[in-house]
Amino acid sequence: IAISPDKSMFAYGVSYASIYGFGTICNRKIEVNTSFEYSPMKIGEISDLPNDVLRLVPDHESEKNAISAVGTDEYAVFVYSGRKYNDTKNFGGTNLLLYKWDGTPYLRMEIEDNVTSICYDKDRNVIAGISYSPEAQLVEYNLNEILLKNQENHN
Repeated sequence: IAISPDKSMFAYGVSYASIYGFGTICNRKIEVNTSFEYSPMKIGEISDLPNDVLRLVPDHESEKNAISAVGTDEYAVFVYSGRKYNDTKNFGGTNLLLYKWDGTPYLRMEIEDNVTSICYDKDRNVIAGISYSPEAQLVEYNLNEILLKNQENHN
């Protein structure tokens, strides 16, 4: 779960079900505004999300999805894996997914590291994470550099 710094919005990713959702927090009430299924090849809306979707249990051929999440002022950031559950050597993610807080997909970035958890340093605008590649180490991704590179690639 990622929560916006002002604590008015949240985003979640379900590792077993490839489902992401976004919502608001107001007067101690939460409301899911949008949810969808993510796969690297498509991003589409899911209508009528089943009530038991959070109870899905993956088989060994299922893909891992959301590994970790954090919120910045503008984005909900997820570590995404896409690897099979039977891949026991690589249990982290090698992609960062950035979404606007309304659920609009913004950026998918492949990373070299095998990241298992992330946090956000607002003062430096850096996503920091723990990677096991092969030893545990701290890795950092500067959001200013990521966004600038993405903008250059689209011009």
